[in-house]
Amino acid sequence: MSLVQHCVNYALVFLLVASQCTASYIRNDVIVRGNVVTLKKKGQSLTSDLRLFEDLPPICESQIYCQGELLKDVQLARIFEDSKTFVDKKLKFPEREILQRYQALKGNAGKEGLTKKELEKFVEDNFEEAEELENWLPPDFTDRPALASLVADWKYKKWLLLLNQIWKQLGKKMNIDVLVNADRTLTHLC
Repeated sequence: MSLVQHCVNYALVFLLVASQCTASYIRNDVIVRGNVVTLKKKGQSLTSDLRLFEDLPPICESQIYCQGELLKDVQLARIFEDSKTFVDKKLKFPEREILQRYQALKGNAGKEGLTKKELEKFVEDNFEEAEELENWLPPDFTDRPALASLVADWKYKKWLLLLNQIWKQLGKKMNIDVLVNADRTLTHLC
């Protein structure tokens, strides 16, 4: 199997994990039927048999970010417009504690289950926005790099200097909080 096909297969598995599909599931451009996942986009389709991945270790062990009832319930309730919003959130408490609270909440809900409003409140009480990246300017940054002096044409030199300024927006570094509280973000799983 080619590297490209491996990448496609991993992407399809990621889509499956992210959507917590079981049995038969159809949503947007992802179709899951049994072990077969098909991704359709702009008239093209990619198909993969999930049995190819049976011997691989799990991509992620987290019962919140990668699998489990809480992830499934949050995604199916569609409390966020974008399905990635939830997994980008930071835990306010250790994972085990949040899962225990969730099981207790679900147990108290009875046969009716949790309402969307209760689920939203639970997420609000136990998760927060994660700001994993912060702006950073490389220590060797200069507004007029030496390379600019080698460019004779003033139009190209001006373009080069403007392009160089983009580093002020592109430069990012990991927030120290991610290191200190690595167990409370999805980042530590990557």
